[in-house]
Amino acid sequence: MSGTNCIYPANNHFFYVSQKPHPSEPDLSCKKYSPRLENLIKNGGFEDWVSGCLPLSWKGSNLLSNSYSHTGIAAVQLGRFICSNPEPCKGSVDLALQLPASLFQEVEVLPGHVFTLNFYSSLWIRKTTLRDEPHTPPLENPPLQVNLTWLNNHGQPLGIGICLNIPSNTLGPLWSSFREVSSIVPHKAVKARLSIAKSAGWPVLIDDVSLHVKN
Repeated sequence: MSGTNCIYPANNHFFYVSQKPHPSEPDLSCKKYSPRLENLIKNGGFEDWVSGCLPLSWKGSNLLSNSYSHTGIAAVQLGRFICSNPEPCKGSVDLALQLPASLFQEVEVLPGHVFTLNFYSSLWIRKTTLRDEPHTPPLENPPLQVNLTWLNNHGQPLGIGICLNIPSNTLGPLWSSFREVSSIVPHKAVKARLSIAKSAGWPVLIDDVSLHVKN
């Protein structure tokens, strides 16, 4: 995905996070796999971006970097503003047209483990845009679906480890914390896919995603 395809509304919560140079990868061939000690999710704080539209180590669609973060300098925004007219976006009519968005990452797992997933989410509201508008629609988040899916060595699903549905009208402008414990990783599972998807509606922010083996 090219940065030239990004939409950057005139708002100071948006900014472009340039990709940082990465040193050569160290030799980990002799390093013992120790998921209990590390967050298996890479770039869970969304500090590093391939472009303003795609966080490093993640895949997805309809994403943006947003400086309203829980920690650090950036969070990922699920959903972009779509203008209903050729003029610059302004007013609740323009904000009402939203597209679905999704985000996912695959990590290695071992059978028999149980994982704890933690993340933060909030509904992003453009207060400068919505101020003094008498016909602003109700501000509620669209439904948000968070799944952890077990995969075999062919990438085929073996089952669901976590299935979390965050219903509409749950999130607000402040950050909410979520914690879920997975089922046991089944036999023949070698990877897990963490996916976060929202329906059409207001943009939702995600930050500080972590996945650890449960102690």
